[in-house]
This record gives sequence, C-alpha cells and structure tokens, in this order.
Amino acid sequence: MVAAGVWFGWALQLSLLIPYIQLLGIPHTWTTYILFCGPISGMLVQPIVGYHSDRYPSLFGRQQPDEECPA
Repeated sequence: MVAAGVWFGWALQLSLLIPYIQLLGIPHTWTTYILFCGPISGMLVQPIVGYHSDRYPSLFGRQQPDEECPA
C-alpha cells in the first residue's frame, strides 16, 4: 500500500508539474533538469542536515543514543 501511494504521488506530480512548467514558458528540454533538481538537492542536503542533527547538543535534538544506554 505504501509503495502504491508513493507511485501515485509521483504520477500525480509528473502529470501536473510538466504542463505547469511549460505554461510558465520554460522550454520542454529544461523540464528534465527542473525535475532532477529535487532528488539532487535531497542527496546533498539530507546528509548535511543529518550530520548536524546527530551532533546537536540539546537533549531533544540528538538522534543518537548516549553510550551509557543499552542498545
């Protein structure tokens, strides 16, 4: 069910976003590059945010358990 929901979301995004991009007057050849920006930015931003989140000094901001806690 989850995979079907993800695929439905992607199909909906692509079916609505491509005509909207063309409505803005952006050439059809740039559509692929625009759609490719999301996954690329996720590959770059997500590890950086995760790294800083794991090392955040607040008790509520840590993502890693303390060494004293049994796993």
